[in-house]
Amino acid sequence: MKKIENNENPSVCSKCGGKCCKHYGGLFHPNDFEELTEEALIKVIDKGDISIDWLEPDEEFGYDERIYFLRMRHVDAAIIDPAFMGQCVHLTPTGCDLPFDQRAYGCKSLEVDDDMNCSKGCYDKYSAAADWLAYQDELKALMRHYEDDQLEFFKKKEITKILKRMGLDIEVFKKSGLL
Repeated sequence: MKKIENNENPSVCSKCGGKCCKHYGGLFHPNDFEELTEEALIKVIDKGDISIDWLEPDEEFGYDERIYFLRMRHVDAAIIDPAFMGQCVHLTPTGCDLPFDQRAYGCKSLEVDDDMNCSKGCYDKYSAAADWLAYQDELKALMRHYEDDQLEFFKKKEITKILKRMGLDIEVFKKSGLL
C-alpha cells in the first residue's frame, strides 16, 4: 500500500457536500492500524466510529465464504453492519471532521474531478476484502465479541421507534437509563 499524501481541498469538499461520504463510509486497509490483534482492534472499534462489514461469498471473485473488513461507521449504525449504503459518521457540512492522517485508506484515496465527483481511487469493497483476507480469524473473533452488543443495539433502536410513534420524549428514557 502506497502512502497517500494529503490531497484534501476543503473548499472543494464543502462545495461537494460529501457526495461519496453520504453513500458509504471509507474502507480501512490493514496498514491503517498499528496492531491487528483482536484486543487492539476492540480498543479502536470501541471508540465508536468503525464498523465490521463483509462481502458475501462470490464465485466470480473466488470467495466461498464471507470476507470481513473494517470501514468507517455509518450514522445510527451498529458495529456489525453489512450495509450497502449509509452516511459516514465523520461527515460535516465542510467535509470530514478527522485530520487527514487519521482517516481510512479509502477516504485518503478519494480524488475529486472537475465535476465534483469523487473516485474511490480504486479502493472498493473487493480491494478491501482482498487486503483483509489474512486477518479473517481476528475479524471473526471480533464478530463473536460484538454479537451480544449487536442485539442490544437493535433492541434499543426498535424500542426508540416505538416510543417515537407513541409520541413520547425519547430523551426522558435516555436520561433515566432505560435506553
